[in-house]
Amino acid sequence: MASLRLCNIRKRYGASDTVIENLNLTIRAGEFMVLVGPSGCGKSTLLRMIAGLEDITGGELFIDDIDHRYTPPAKRGVAMVFQSYALYPHMSVAENMGFALRLAGHTKQQIKQRVGSAAEILRISHLLDRKPKDLSGGQRQRVAIGRAITRKPKVFLFDEPLSNLDASLRVQMRIELRRLHEELGATMIYVTHDQVEAMTLGDRVALLNQGNLEQVGPPIELYAQPANRFVAEFLGSPKMNLLPCRLEPIGGGSLARVSDQLALKVPYPLQRNEGPAMLGIRPEHFKLTRAGNGSTAFVEVQERLGDASILHARLASEGERVAVKLNDAAQQFQPGDTVTLNAVEHTCHVFDPSGASLRVA
Repeated sequence: MASLRLCNIRKRYGASDTVIENLNLTIRAGEFMVLVGPSGCGKSTLLRMIAGLEDITGGELFIDDIDHRYTPPAKRGVAMVFQSYALYPHMSVAENMGFALRLAGHTKQQIKQRVGSAAEILRISHLLDRKPKDLSGGQRQRVAIGRAITRKPKVFLFDEPLSNLDASLRVQMRIELRRLHEELGATMIYVTHDQVEAMTLGDRVALLNQGNLEQVGPPIELYAQPANRFVAEFLGSPKMNLLPCRLEPIGGGSLARVSDQLALKVPYPLQRNEGPAMLGIRPEHFKLTRAGNGSTAFVEVQERLGDASILHARLASEGERVAVKLNDAAQQFQPGDTVTLNAVEHTCHVFDPSGASLRVA
């Protein structure tokens, strides 16, 4: 395993097309780091720069405190698993997994030992004689991962490796990847645009937006304490409800007032306690009743998910749309029904007009 340090990394195409600008990130040895963000944010480009498949315009790339910015890809001690399986169709599973070792001049016995060991870890020993056309998508992805394992790299790089799999296989492979990391203890960097993969796989998550690093930390930290509106909205499905409000000083703290019916006391220190702001409330942090004190809302749509449902409603006072998560799947609502909403105060978030969190760190 190895540690990585990305120092002021820049990537530009031509004179004006900047993809990544002055990015700094440290990845600890043995860590599972997930790079997540929307399409076009620069996460795959960053991964390819670490692998040596893209030139670095500026900055330094340290692997175990050695600058590898100009080191050829084959000598960096990294192995990359791509979105496409990239298996040779005329070779068996064993031949695919051992091909890089054969090119590197390893003996047949060494190749057999490493391939066998990797196949045992991935539970594909019974597939070694098959050709790729005889494998399922999940099995092909295991072979691609096995090809990386046989090289015994310092760092594993994964570029959206599960995007070609169906939903059930993705869940299964997420579990397998997490198990693989625990078993190997290797440093892994994983790129995805899927927030579920980011939240379930990563020891830490780095959220990128247009080449900028918005926030880095454990998944639950990004979810519970987002640094800005972008992080708050990106993580969570349905996304966080954001309501225009006004901050009013109250008893040494602040009150976030959306309307006469909806006002929440902010339970943590803010950088300021008055003026316009945005109040963030996650769908699961609304409390809903059919009548009582609170903010009146009108039901528009109820999405039934089996174990829960999502209620989409419009606030009567402000006309803002909100999403409310109901854990009681038996609750039934019809379009036009009137409900009363309250929110759990200690879970709310407040952002300034520019989108930055007002929470004092």
